Amino acid sequence: MDDDQTRKLCVDWASSVDAIEHTFDVQKAVLAVLFGMINSPRWRPHIVPDKWKLLEYFTSVPDDSQPLRRCLDNPDLTDAIRDVEYPLAMVLWLALLWLKYTELIPTVREQLEAATKELVRGSRKTDLDMYQLVVEAELRKAEEKLGNYNTWSTDSAAIELRKKMDCLKQSKEMLSAIKELPSYTNAVAGSSRAPQE
Repeated sequence: MDDDQTRKLCVDWASSVDAIEHTFDVQKAVLAVLFGMINSPRWRPHIVPDKWKLLEYFTSVPDDSQPLRRCLDNPDLTDAIRDVEYPLAMVLWLALLWLKYTELIPTVREQLEAATKELVRGSRKTDLDMYQLVVEAELRKAEEKLGNYNTWSTDSAAIELRKKMDCLKQSKEMLSAIKELPSYTNAVAGSSRAPQE
């Protein structure tokens, strides 16, 4: 397929996605395709810009999603997504990465921390609050699910839930540490000051 055919297929896929109800199962299926396109240097440039918004379904992604796993292990994606036309693509991508913080390869983890620290020095510093809320919400869900098992159950699902909770707690700690940086606290203090007469 040449570039025009690839672009047309992406547009057709976007139209098909718009035409169906976004149930939970549809969200998972749509994200599997989207992650495949994101991870491909050939397909990524042809993603219809507003379809990056589908990343907002990131909490619907199964923990064992292979398309997502391939994206998480790709150190080229953070810079590539920073350059896409849809301005919230990077915001949503970073939120997703924070949910998988301890699963990231060292290079991607460093990129995530650096990109998040950039936010606190810019106009999108409130995104840090959103990342914390997302992590805390997912942690509460995992805790509720774990409540269905006996303490220290050896059931494989309970073991996976405990691992997930450990990951989310580490994400939460790192986000809190970034929020304590002088660049964040000074920016927040500066924005809350009343203008001088």
